[in-house]
Amino acid sequence: MKKLHVLYDAQSEFALRCYAWISAQSVFLPLEFVPFQAPELIARFPGVEKFRENEPVLVVSDEGAVYAGPNAFLMCLHALSDYQEWAIRLSAPALLPLAGRAFELFLVDGKKIARLMEKLDDGKLLWLLQHQDSTSRAGQPTTR
Repeated sequence: MKKLHVLYDAQSEFALRCYAWISAQSVFLPLEFVPFQAPELIARFPGVEKFRENEPVLVVSDEGAVYAGPNAFLMCLHALSDYQEWAIRLSAPALLPLAGRAFELFLVDGKKIARLMEKLDDGKLLWLLQHQDSTSRAGQPTTR
């Protein structure tokens, strides 16, 4: 894998925050951002329309793999130089379903939040993510 395409809903406030935050980070893998509303989307990524209905963000690798839900957020973290370890940690079976919530916390103040969360063992991190209060959950449908 040499490049990731981050597809996002340009009409979703959450997706736009993701785009802004991710694009401001240093990357390990090159990223290309493509809004769902781009006229060339379906031609460039055949079949992607079946994934995007309830997803504010999708990731497509240069090899054609499509990542949705928590896996999309893990792939975004994997591509970022300072968050690869988080991608690995959040891929644990107990934490994976909550990867989107962790990603939401990183959007607030990435490095500061990451430093605070890295001090927690997986059990405490799981509790924190399960009890995170948010108005727009990552990976769940958002108001358009």
